[in-house]
Parts: sequence; C-alpha cells; structure tokens
Amino acid sequence: MHLAARDRTGVAIAKPKTPFVRVDELGDQISGNAWRAFHIRGVLGVTVRLMSDGELMRLGVLRGLDQRRLTTEAAAQLLGLERRQVFRLLKAYRTAGPAGLISKRRGRRSNRRKPAALRRAVLAMIREWY
Repeated sequence: MHLAARDRTGVAIAKPKTPFVRVDELGDQISGNAWRAFHIRGVLGVTVRLMSDGELMRLGVLRGLDQRRLTTEAAAQLLGLERRQVFRLLKAYRTAGPAGLISKRRGRRSNRRKPAALRRAVLAMIREWY
C-alpha cells in the first residue's frame, strides 16, 4: 500500500495497488471496498484506525459538504439521513477529523450478547445433531 492523499487533519488515505479504486480530481477517496483510512500522528507514534466501507462513504460525502461541493440536502439524500443527523456528523468531522466518523462501539461486546454457558450448550446440541 502507498499513501494517496492527505486532508487538512493529517489523515492519510492508503490505497492498495488494485484497479478497482476510483479517485476524484483532488486525489480524495470517493468509493471502493479496497480503501482504508489510516490516521497517522507524530513522527514516532503511529495510530492506525481502519474505517468500514460505510464510514468511508460518509467521509467522502462530508468532505464534499465541508468543501461546499455539496448541499446539506444532497448530503442527507446520499447518506440516507435527515439534515439534523448530517449536521451532527459534520460537527464530529470538523472537531475530530475522519476519526470522529468511526463508530465508538467498535471492539466492544454487544449489549445483546448471550451468556457463554448458553452458547456452549447450543453449540454442543448443533454438533450432536449435525
């Protein structure tokens, strides 16, 4: 992978060498499942944050909105959200950069997780019958 672009917050977008990635005229990522954003800070310390495809799409739309290439209504329609939620995301993007768009729940257990004993019992039944 090599770095393809940086934005004003110091985030570099890494691009693998595949033909399936599309880039707009400014070198910003706009689509493609192969893209991942890497948040790089400082010379010695490197923090890497991966973004899902949905988060990358939000990033592209919010960049366009922040650079006044899109209207709020167009951004809301592209993201499938109401204007209020677009303003909430735009505020998070402006304060924390692309890292503000990453889900805060990533890496945590689900609230709906079942007890481990129940999981083991169900897996034992499945193995017994299948």
